[in-house]
Amino acid sequence: MALTLQLLKKLLTDPEASINQIEKEKGSSAIVMATLNSVLIAISLGMISSNFQISVAFLVFSIIGTLLVSFLLHVALKVLGGRGDYWDSLKSVTFPFFGLTFSALIVSLLLKWNIYVAIMVGVLLNFIYIVTAFSSMLRILKDTSKLEFITVWIVFSILVMALVAGLYLGGFLLFLSKSASLI
Repeated sequence: MALTLQLLKKLLTDPEASINQIEKEKGSSAIVMATLNSVLIAISLGMISSNFQISVAFLVFSIIGTLLVSFLLHVALKVLGGRGDYWDSLKSVTFPFFGLTFSALIVSLLLKWNIYVAIMVGVLLNFIYIVTAFSSMLRILKDTSKLEFITVWIVFSILVMALVAGLYLGGFLLFLSKSASLI
């Protein structure tokens, strides 16, 4: 199945109905979706900051980050459950977050018009699509890996802990390197 406008519309309006269709998608559709999400976020960032050089750098970082998070999710699923496919992990990280990236584009457009409307609409859309994205991600992981929900939740928790610890350690090492240059 190819990535279609009907699927994108379904992701925004009826995410539960789109989950069965997402599970049938091929890995190439997940790569296209990762690229689409990254492009939408990069455009939004460029519109907000008026600096499209940052957008290009963020685009590359976003695509690489999505592929890395999918790989880490795949490794955790394999270790804990013995099941899981990389493409299923990539689908669970890309498709559910389309609503969030699309709402970022809408909010960045609204920011050019009226900041107060953008804040109100942004908060509302973020509440809706953050809940939708994470719950859909967990459901897709559960259905595609054929694991219990508690196992999927533990895998997700391990992934979040690893990302937070990695960012914290990276920041700490950066702080040490800057401190060492002052001495």
